[in-house]
Amino acid sequence: MDYLKIQNVASLEGTIDISGAKNASLPLIAMCILANNSVHMKNLPRVVDIKTLLKLLSNLGATCEFFNDRVVVNTT
Repeated sequence: MDYLKIQNVASLEGTIDISGAKNASLPLIAMCILANNSVHMKNLPRVVDIKTLLKLLSNLGATCEFFNDRVVVNTT
């Protein structure tokens, strides 16, 4: 197993952006079917399961747009 060993450093600083959980995002996207207007969601991971569900919603007549980590689903 690979690892990163840091030696002789007084302190570490920085930020890391963490994307949302796939298993929490999928039910939220599926819930968009019940909405009467567009639904905006952010911090979604760009994984195949989410892309597949958005394609399924598109085939059912919804408009789905994926921008970076944001999704807009319009079911009107």
